[in-house]
Amino acid sequence: MKFTSCITVALLAALATAAPQRGHPTATRITTRVTRITRPTTTPKCTLTLCADGVNECGMWYGGCFPACPGLPTPTFTPPPCPTTSKKKCDITLCADMVNECGMMYGGCFEACPDSPTPTFVPPPCPTKGHGKPGKNIQPVDV
Repeated sequence: MKFTSCITVALLAALATAAPQRGHPTATRITTRVTRITRPTTTPKCTLTLCADGVNECGMWYGGCFPACPGLPTPTFTPPPCPTTSKKKCDITLCADMVNECGMMYGGCFEACPDSPTPTFVPPPCPTKGHGKPGKNIQPVDV
């Protein structure tokens, strides 16, 4: 059932409940003579309120309340737009731990989702000749 149909059914049910209950039917006399009807200058206060709630395709609630008196239009409520995301966040992380020819570590972590580029890591340069390679010149320690 459409949202508008639900509002219409709810409105009719509320109006039927709010209608004054009359006793036994009485005879009514119908005349063809035109008579002026004096109407009160004040508008009767509307005390009947209906609330309409809806949910859009993203699960966001919308709607509102409105006076549901005879002669008043039934409002329509526009669903809010779904939030847009430019790119879904990736939940996969890979870390690359590498060692260059001198024994120095390098690398890093990155998102590893489909269609994501894999970064390249440039190894650091080895120390100059005067300093030697790491791990050389290890001296034994007496304990």
